[in-house]
Amino acid sequence: MKKILSLILVLVLCLGFTAVQAATDASALDPTGVELNILICTQVQNDDLANTYLQKFADEYGIKLNIELAASTGYTDMLSLAMAEDVQGYDLVMVNSNHWGTLIDAGWIMPLDDFIHAEAEAGTDWYKGIMTAALDACVIDGQRWSVAYSAGVGILMYNKTMMEEAGIAEIPTTIDEVLATAAKVNDPANGKYGLSFRGGMERGITIPWLVNWLYEGGTWYPENADNFAIFNTDAALKATQQLVDMYNYAPEGIHSYAWQEAMTAMQQGMAAMWVDAATLAVNLLDPEQTSLYEQFGFAALDGVSSWGDGWCFSIGSGTEHPEWCWELIKVATSYDTALDQIMRGTAISCYRSDVYANEEIYTVLPEDLCHAVEKSAAMANIVYWPLISQSVEIATEMKNTLYAALTGQITPEAACEEMQATTIDILERDGVAYQK
Repeated sequence: MKKILSLILVLVLCLGFTAVQAATDASALDPTGVELNILICTQVQNDDLANTYLQKFADEYGIKLNIELAASTGYTDMLSLAMAEDVQGYDLVMVNSNHWGTLIDAGWIMPLDDFIHAEAEAGTDWYKGIMTAALDACVIDGQRWSVAYSAGVGILMYNKTMMEEAGIAEIPTTIDEVLATAAKVNDPANGKYGLSFRGGMERGITIPWLVNWLYEGGTWYPENADNFAIFNTDAALKATQQLVDMYNYAPEGIHSYAWQEAMTAMQQGMAAMWVDAATLAVNLLDPEQTSLYEQFGFAALDGVSSWGDGWCFSIGSGTEHPEWCWELIKVATSYDTALDQIMRGTAISCYRSDVYANEEIYTVLPEDLCHAVEKSAAMANIVYWPLISQSVEIATEMKNTLYAALTGQITPEAACEEMQATTIDILERDGVAYQK
């Protein structure tokens, strides 16, 4: 009887512990017959990653990569079609906040927690240097579904000469201070304006609102909130009022500005400040694009969290080689890749604290830009759309309502009420669960 009890006790103890997956090592994996299909959105940095670092890894370990570089236009539809349950055409995919809701709801990508926990348990150099924001790029139901690769985090870009001419000695540290500073710089009679931003109807208008909202502590998944929709919060109302105020200090025609026009206003010395993705700063530093390249400065704003745009990687749930896919994610987000891309000029930011500790990057990038990105990336919130398939519809309704507020058709308070009611209607129509 004692032996039986002892056996039962051993069995209980064994079952009480969850087996920890060992950290993967490409040299210990079998490359025989491994062929991976990969979908990546084409951009300079992403193309360089695919053609240089991922291909070098494949050649070194003897696996085959079929990499498709797809244009951003139509990327979401292409991704959804390719990952459909009866197709599962890709093992590894590049994704962002626009895609997670659909991919997770449909079960087309797998959680990455076992891989991440194994790296943490082993204390690998990859894990030690990567920022938490990269690992928490997409967390839902307590599981992580992606690792962030490129850090398009929000920073303040400003024209030092225009600020000095307006007598501005202190660089703004909050959106409210940005607005106050813009009021001092603004001089429409002489073709000078306080702010540039994306103000166009084609979804661009939602970006500055999201930036403001995240700095004020906005989140699609607030703790102790009454429901899923968040437009009945102080953060949402303040972000809306700030967006309306921003138009007082913007160039004429801002209602049609996408990021390209916002950038041009800075490059031509029309606008003094722009809060947007750090990846766009490269356009301000390029002497072939603007003669003012030496006039620009960069800073991180304070807030609860910053805007964390950028591309991430997820593994398809139907892949036969998840360990190899994970190794490729580690290559994409490694210290060596991130540092080399920055030093070669194909990237200007990353989600690795160890890269920013290397002062060698100051030889190719302004030190203030590096510090701004490092601070903003560490506090980045990459989930700037809700992780549900209805996010595109919600974003469209947001755009229309915000535009109505900007043109004075409704007040900021009415805009928030309308966005709240519309979001709840969409959720209830489709049976999406939320707290009442």
